[in-house]
Amino acid sequence: MKITYAIAAAFIFIAAIDATGGMATASANDSVTRHVLCIDGDRDGYGVACDNGADADDANPDVNSINSMSQLHQWMDKRGYSPEVMYFVCPDGDDATAAAGDINRPFATVTAASRRLRPGACLVFREGRWAGKNMLAIVGMRAPRHRPVLVIAMPGERPTLQSTGSCIEIRNSGNIIIDGLVLTTIDGGGHGVKLSQSGSVRLRNLEIFGLSRGIFGSQGLGDVTISSCVVRDNGGSHGIYLGSRDKPNRNILIENCLIYRNAMHGIQHNGRVMGMTIEGNSIHSNTHGGISLLQGVCSSVIRNNIIFNNNKQAIILHCYDDKPNSGIVAYDQNDNLVEDNILWVGRYDWRKGSDQPASHAAVQLSDATARQDRRMNNNIFRRNIITTFEGPAILFGKLTLAAETVFEDNVIYRSAGPHRLGECRQQWYTIKTLGQITRRFEGNHYSRPAFRDVSVTYSDDPTRFDFHLPTPRQAGD
Repeated sequence: MKITYAIAAAFIFIAAIDATGGMATASANDSVTRHVLCIDGDRDGYGVACDNGADADDANPDVNSINSMSQLHQWMDKRGYSPEVMYFVCPDGDDATAAAGDINRPFATVTAASRRLRPGACLVFREGRWAGKNMLAIVGMRAPRHRPVLVIAMPGERPTLQSTGSCIEIRNSGNIIIDGLVLTTIDGGGHGVKLSQSGSVRLRNLEIFGLSRGIFGSQGLGDVTISSCVVRDNGGSHGIYLGSRDKPNRNILIENCLIYRNAMHGIQHNGRVMGMTIEGNSIHSNTHGGISLLQGVCSSVIRNNIIFNNNKQAIILHCYDDKPNSGIVAYDQNDNLVEDNILWVGRYDWRKGSDQPASHAAVQLSDATARQDRRMNNNIFRRNIITTFEGPAILFGKLTLAAETVFEDNVIYRSAGPHRLGECRQQWYTIKTLGQITRRFEGNHYSRPAFRDVSVTYSDDPTRFDFHLPTPRQAGD
């Protein structure tokens, strides 16, 4: 099958119409590879969630799989993996005769193989499928920095863990790396990866689909990276759902992931976190919105993402009162930076349904607490392209939230016209009057972005979207 790359290697720059009608570049980002249905950096048809299968080297189109221990060691060296001991797991293995370091003597079951996990050890899963309630649990294992616990797929192969509970659970553990597995469900429930009270966790190149939640993490998470994962078609909740109650999270990185067709938001963090970075992701066609930040997200960065074709807002900052004794408390959400993103809200529900997205804002900041005393200070929106159909580009729940927010050098467009770009409690604002209610509103332009091929009629086929922009005009042209 031909793979369509609607957003590949895009140079995302923020363009505005200058006085002569030409394109003036306000800012330019690095090139970030974007994909719609799978991650395939070398465009050879192999990669995370690609029809042809996994890829041993996503930077080299000539290396799709490996066939020897020497190639496996080379692959590990390239990724910085240096385990002290390896155990192989294969459906036709034998738990009774399995041996360390011998690719020809693998374990057959996840249970037997996982008993060998310890700091410095690596489980290498071969092509095959394992099914059960809770497949792999790593509990109470805090490995030293130089001796991580590794659980990987054989490069170029697609081992699959299928669960009714959690495919992988990591609890009260540290320095854990999971790389290359496929995680899915037996009956539509469960989690792909469940994290709690753990740190220094790396989730890489995972394909997670068909579950209730793709990745669910809570309470005291620190130094967690979710990288180059495809999280799709999870039917019970958000694609990636992170949160905290009495134990805040810190230093979470979600990068270069593809997150689509999940039952709620693409990414949600509910509760206190500092130092979260969401960067270089493509987040589209989710049943709710793109990124939802609730109840205490501070000092975090949302950068270089393409968020499009979702059924609600692209980015939400929101606080609310939860049920008594739930442990979920509203906190201020301050000092966040949202820059160099494409935030696109269309007209049609991607499930071929109603006009549900049409009236939604691209950016929403709101406080639904009874006391209305939560603050969102010094949140900065810079060099974004913000587009909606007929809803406001920016929606504030109250004027104090507007007065504390900065907008700099954004391109803002609303298909229904420029007279209603902002809204606060049913009062509409133009690009000029937005400057009167916000803390700072400088260098913003009302202009239709010159995307190569983007339309509200493409909602049921995201592969048709092409967010490339024209090459910026050189000085002196």
